[in-house]
Amino acid sequence: MKKKILIITSYKKNFGYGNLNRSYNFYNYIKKKFSAKIYVKTSSKNFFLLVKKYKKIDFFKMSQLVLNKSNCNLFLDAINLTQNEIKKMKFFFKSSFFYGDSNYFLFNKHKFLTFKRKNIYHSIVDTKIKNANYKSIKKIIFFLYFSSHFNRNVVIKFLETIRSIFPNKIKIFISNKKYNNFFIKKFKNIEITNKLFEMKKNHVYISNSGSGAIDRLNKGYISINFSKTKNERELALNLKKINKSFYYIGDIDNISHSLFLRYLKKIKNFRYPYKSNSINFFKNNNKNLEKKILI
Repeated sequence: MKKKILIITSYKKNFGYGNLNRSYNFYNYIKKKFSAKIYVKTSSKNFFLLVKKYKKIDFFKMSQLVLNKSNCNLFLDAINLTQNEIKKMKFFFKSSFFYGDSNYFLFNKHKFLTFKRKNIYHSIVDTKIKNANYKSIKKIIFFLYFSSHFNRNVVIKFLETIRSIFPNKIKIFISNKKYNNFFIKKFKNIEITNKLFEMKKNHVYISNSGSGAIDRLNKGYISINFSKTKNERELALNLKKINKSFYYIGDIDNISHSLFLRYLKKIKNFRYPYKSNSINFFKNNNKNLEKKILI
């Protein structure tokens, strides 16, 4: 009988897309080898919107989950599971893998923490992302992404610093539309978006050092990273030690703008066309994780 893997993840607006994105990436990788399904715990309203982008996801229901228990490995990466739900999963499923720093209650000691240096080479990566390609400095577009921690004053400072060196186009991900006109009127050559983005080969990313930071490094994207949590800080510091192409400017509440300026000047002085030495640095990560789950 073909082995089955069920992936349980979640989405809550205030926590961003991190859990869902990496679980969906792992689902797209693992379904090529095994029978796989992915369940998302969220509100029915959110699910209606999510299913437009994340194809093949199923709405999380414990009763539906238990029907698939035979010869099955369970992969959990969810922030909002209840203690009772996790107990039932452990009871019905022979093998359960707890990924990430969510609250898994009685099983917290079994959590697999990918921000730890020893585990970074098991972090999920998106294999569909194309390699970065910076042919010309004039074609670079800066993309600012803050997910659930949008701070207008920090964004303004970032924009002012970028504009002191680059006239290039800047895109900003803003989920709250009330800021749209403010930034467009204050700065030139600005584009506002509230849609989920896909990495573009000529973009420079300014974002948090969550799971997406590993994808950016793995595909050679220039990115300047800040941390929102202690886990993101630990991941950023570890990535900085592993590869010099990873740029880190501190915590969101204590960003080093002088370091941000230094990295921008470094980017300006690259010899173009530019290609990072970090491409495919984590190319075996999903395979490493697969082996660990199926032990």
